Amino acid sequence: MAEVSDPTANVLRNFKCMCRLLNEDINQEILSQLSISDEDAKKGKGVSEIVVEADLTPGNARALAAALLAPPGMSKMLGDVYTALKTLKIWRSNLGASGVSAIAELLRLGGADLQLALLELVDAGVEIDGAVALGRSLATGMNVSLRILRLDYNPGIGSEGIAALSRGLRTNRSLEELHACFCSLGPEAGVFLADILEFSQSSLRVLNVQGNRLEGVGLNDVAHGLMENSALLELNVADNAIGNSELDVVALRVLAQVISSGNPISALTSVDLQHNRIGFEGGSVLVPCLQANNKRIKTFLVDFSIPAEIFTALHRTGDKSGKKKKGKKKKK
Repeated sequence: MAEVSDPTANVLRNFKCMCRLLNEDINQEILSQLSISDEDAKKGKGVSEIVVEADLTPGNARALAAALLAPPGMSKMLGDVYTALKTLKIWRSNLGASGVSAIAELLRLGGADLQLALLELVDAGVEIDGAVALGRSLATGMNVSLRILRLDYNPGIGSEGIAALSRGLRTNRSLEELHACFCSLGPEAGVFLADILEFSQSSLRVLNVQGNRLEGVGLNDVAHGLMENSALLELNVADNAIGNSELDVVALRVLAQVISSGNPISALTSVDLQHNRIGFEGGSVLVPCLQANNKRIKTFLVDFSIPAEIFTALHRTGDKSGKKKKGKKKKK
């Protein structure tokens, strides 16, 4: 088969070829997105984003990864590593270990050529084995292009999966956002999240673990990790079964030290504690650090279930537009 000059056409042919070799039906969403017009091809426009909204099979994931990488040793592969792709989103699928591993290899082997910046595997069947593969691909010396990783709604990850992922991310210098909402993280996951936060060269700006069960034990570990962190800007621990028990209050007291205006290390500007019934006891330990002189914390969200006076003292919804209204011109 003769190689064509259009890189996107090469990827499309590679994808079809790999699907046939793997005895897989060709995913029509991928087929459509890789079928660019002749005019765009002549202008050198590539496909910067691929979105698969549902039902990507493990075989199709393997075929796509191979098509994008075009390994030299693999027969019938055309072209080189595809450099145009920046965003890959896979939703509502069951990739399993082999599918996620293929995507992880895309991160690891793509290197400086395939600079994928955003990867979403949302409700995509990511489990512990997949988290292990992703962790390896994101460790130091591996991928340096990925900025945003979204793994929401993958309950198979659990605390063990986050432990595996953290073994890579605790030495990663380039990732800026990690989202693992509704992934069945338990209290023991906090120590692994802290490992990521404590890395002195971390670039992580956003940590979003809403909808898990860190409880006070996990929050305590995360907060201690934040005591060593000068990069994180946004922390979302909403809906994490954090209450007003003694352990919960201890954790909230450590968090209060992190967000205090007297903390010279933290860069944190936004905290989401909604849907956690911290009550009067938990809220009271946070009030002293959120006085008017604390200008660093722009957004601080708490649950409506806490007493009104505590809610009023704590709740901040962030800056408005920041623009002052112009006054009317005075008549001369």
